[in-house]
Amino acid sequence: MKQLISTLLCSLVLCFGFSQDPIEIIEERLGDKQIKLFAISTLEEVVEITFNAELSGFTTSTPLPVIKSLSKDNKIELITLDLTPNVECSYTTSLSYKKVQKANLLPSKTVLTTSPTLLDNQRLTSIEINPEKINIFTKNGCGRCTFVKEYFDKNKIPYTELNTSIHQPNSTLMFDELQKSGFASGSVTMPVVIFKGQVTHSIKDLQKFVDGFKK
Repeated sequence: MKQLISTLLCSLVLCFGFSQDPIEIIEERLGDKQIKLFAISTLEEVVEITFNAELSGFTTSTPLPVIKSLSKDNKIELITLDLTPNVECSYTTSLSYKKVQKANLLPSKTVLTTSPTLLDNQRLTSIEINPEKINIFTKNGCGRCTFVKEYFDKNKIPYTELNTSIHQPNSTLMFDELQKSGFASGSVTMPVVIFKGQVTHSIKDLQKFVDGFKK
């Protein structure tokens, strides 16, 4: 895991250099109002990174944690930090990564009724909301969805997954529930979580959100 600690005074222009690690976090300042953080990897394999930050004085519209795939020499944007004038600003970042495992297809005779083929690491999905459990609407390739599921699995928190990629009508069901809760937009940041009639979406701080379910 790589951890970087930087303290910034918003009225000053400062430059930082970071040590050569397999995955580096690079800071770029945009004038005196914004800072962008990027990640670049020297690892040969593709990795899934989980980036988090603790902010003081800064604001950001980026939901945390940020979970992305990163390949060698590929520079990806992690977060944009907005500086608050005349306020002392600081941030602490943490980054962990794991190798992305390639999924193998099961024999062609193994068919899921809602999907042409079933991947060996692909979960089956519910097609209706369970009022007795935490319901998580997910989609394939969603790192934020994986983060929530892995946390619940690790902490033995029961939940029902409704995958919108495996069973596309789940997407309609999800937006029906969102609209009932007053949501009016045509897109949403997943996962969408329904528990005890409360619909939660576009979660900015996933870690804080899932910690709320831990007994």
